[in-house]
Amino acid sequence: MHGKKKYIVSFHPCMAVYLDAGMTDRQRFDLRLDLAADLSDLGEPDVTVLNTAPALLAHRALMGTRLFVRDRSAWVRFFVKTLR
Repeated sequence: MHGKKKYIVSFHPCMAVYLDAGMTDRQRFDLRLDLAADLSDLGEPDVTVLNTAPALLAHRALMGTRLFVRDRSAWVRFFVKTLR
């Protein structure tokens, strides 16, 4: 294989979730761990809770692909708040 390049492709799934504001910090932490465990077959997942994420990270997450929005009005409020 002289002269040929080998490429290693790794997949690092990233997921950002906005959780119910009524959840305790412990509940958010536990759910984050559960989501990471559910995604672990895909690689080493990175699960971010948007409720407590720094503004820049939340902004970047909002620019990504939305997979599911349960409460569109809550998503719009969070989107507008984050972009301010």
